[in-house]
Amino acid sequence: MCEMSCYGISPLVKTVEGMLDTKIDYYIRLNFKGFTALIDAVGGVDVEAREDFQTDWHTSYKKGINHLDGAEALAFVRERHHLNRPEKVSRNRIEMMKAIVNQLLGKSILEMDSEALYQLFKKNIYTNMSAGEILSLVRMQVSDHADWDVKSVILKGNGSRKELSAYNNHPLYVSVPKKSSIKKIQKQIQDVCKLEKSSDL
Repeated sequence: MCEMSCYGISPLVKTVEGMLDTKIDYYIRLNFKGFTALIDAVGGVDVEAREDFQTDWHTSYKKGINHLDGAEALAFVRERHHLNRPEKVSRNRIEMMKAIVNQLLGKSILEMDSEALYQLFKKNIYTNMSAGEILSLVRMQVSDHADWDVKSVILKGNGSRKELSAYNNHPLYVSVPKKSSIKKIQKQIQDVCKLEKSSDL
């Protein structure tokens, strides 16, 4: 957790860019209401759970593929008390991201709730992508039906209590990133960028 992230997206992006020594071209901020609306608008998602678990919101999931609506998907990514390691929380969020991408790629735009998607982007999503860039991405996907290879990594750290000025120096529990984990992720990003450049030649 970084103090600067408390002041908005721009400082958070700059902090992550500095820590990982990489450029973040685009970002999307989605609130809880928008998240559930997105899942429902695309007809739900099929997400993999690595183990059986239940949540504080009275939902439960079986090991394997679970088909979830918006409320169930939100509980899936928010649950932490019934999972005994932070890595499991991060893993569930990664699996959800993959599930959303797969659902979007596997459905025709005509099958989705277009009005719900419009209201979602209008009210619940904040991004630095322009409307033209979003439309161009949609048109590209519709025309070539490209497969997306989603790469994911988990930044590991150690738990600590720190006084943060953004919270009036109130001590909060934070995760301090491990230098070894940062270096590992930096290399993985560099490898992906090199692969993309070579494929463009």
